Amino acid sequence: MAGKLFVISGSSGAGKTTLVTAALEHLQVEYPIKRVVTYTTRAMRSGEVDGKDYYFVSVEEFEQKIEMGFFIEWSNWYDNYYGSPVSILENIKNGTSFIAVLDQAGARSVLERYSEAILVWIKPSSLSLLIGRLKKRGKNTSEEIERRLQKAEVELEQKEREGLYAYTVINDIFLKAKDELILLMKVEIGS
Repeated sequence: MAGKLFVISGSSGAGKTTLVTAALEHLQVEYPIKRVVTYTTRAMRSGEVDGKDYYFVSVEEFEQKIEMGFFIEWSNWYDNYYGSPVSILENIKNGTSFIAVLDQAGARSVLERYSEAILVWIKPSSLSLLIGRLKKRGKNTSEEIERRLQKAEVELEQKEREGLYAYTVINDIFLKAKDELILLMKVEIGS
């Protein structure tokens, strides 16, 4: 049986990565499922591991991979490239499921190339909750937080995503959101 491709999107600070990590820990006990490790040209942050969190490559390497058709989707955001390898599609045929954490443009690109992808939007219950999360995690400068908030405001209001995402999970209570994400993924993997 073929695997599934889940694409998880949401505004910066919505809790996507934390939810995906928790869901994977639970799901990997029962299913062959992995997180898509994307490629990026941004600098490695403290605590990140090359090949686990991202594959860190130079701009030149990334642009060569674009030319080779290496990516199922790629984008340039915050002055850095990000992209997911198309090789995951072969692994899906062989029964492995994947979770990719992508922005809306990346999700749309994946859906255009792989219509069976299951898109899930992670939404905070309020913009103030999002602001608090971005400031609390302490990973970004105030300028980066401001850019992320501007993008988040657009994404939260954007009507374009309607019809794009099969599911929306509201992440105001983490355990509830985690359980909802795990349940919907189990149902989809089992179908």
